[in-house]
Amino acid sequence: MKKTFYLELKYALLISVFTLLWIVFEQLIGLQDEYVEWHAIVTNFSLLIPAIGIYLAINDYKLARISKYSFEKGFGIGFRITLMNCVLIVPIIYLFYVVINPDWLQFMVKRAQILALENNEDPISAMEKARTYFGFKYYLIQNVIGTFIFGTLISSINAFIHKNRRKEKTSW
Repeated sequence: MKKTFYLELKYALLISVFTLLWIVFEQLIGLQDEYVEWHAIVTNFSLLIPAIGIYLAINDYKLARISKYSFEKGFGIGFRITLMNCVLIVPIIYLFYVVINPDWLQFMVKRAQILALENNEDPISAMEKARTYFGFKYYLIQNVIGTFIFGTLISSINAFIHKNRRKEKTSW
C-alpha cells in the first residue's frame, strides 16, 4: 500500500482539480443560473472525471509493475482514491458556495418559488424544500455520499476491466 500511496494521491488530486474546473466551466457557460434547467442533465458528464482518473490510476499501477495485478489490488487503488476524493470534495463544495457561485442557494430558492407558482403549488413550501436541498450542509452531504458510492462502483468496474483485459499476443 505504501508503494501506491503517491500514485493514488496524484490521481485523487487530479480528479479533484478537474472536478473544480468542471464546476467553474458550468458556471461560465450559465448552467448554474441562465440555463439551470439543463444543469441536472449536463452535470452527469462530470462523472467521467473520476471514471477516467481511476482507470488511469489502475493502468499506471499495472504499467509500473509494483506487484502482480489482481482485482483486489485494482479495487483497493480505486477505493483509496475514492476515500481521498470524499475528503477533497469538502473544500471544492466550500469554494463553490463561497467563491464560484455564492448566489446558488438564493437562485435555486427563487427558481423553486417560480416553478411552484407555475404549477399551482405552495410557493412557501417549495422555497423551504429548496433551502434545505440546496443548502451548504445538505449539498455537502449529497456530494460526499455520491462521491463514495460512485467511486466505489467505478473502482470495482475498472478493477474488473483491467483484470480481464488480455495482452495481445505477438506471433510470427
